[in-house]
Amino acid sequence: MAQSVKKTGGYEAFDIVHLPEAVPDAGLEAGQPAVVDSVYDDGRGNTMLLAEISRQHEDPTVVLLDIEVKDDGTLKIVSYSTMSA
Repeated sequence: MAQSVKKTGGYEAFDIVHLPEAVPDAGLEAGQPAVVDSVYDDGRGNTMLLAEISRQHEDPTVVLLDIEVKDDGTLKIVSYSTMSA
């Protein structure tokens, strides 16, 4: 089954992005790679990325991040959720 990939703002699903800042509460460091799950418009004309980081330690954890793509191309984390197995 073919998968359609929505391309927006130069990003598409399965791209790798690097976190623009640390998220200490989630154990994430600036520069850490994340995988883009989807690209969407937030309804106000901003391009957003839903990205995830899977960590495999003693406790597998997934962190989902909403990342805004600014007009100048920089990224800004606007929210995140941490889920443990």
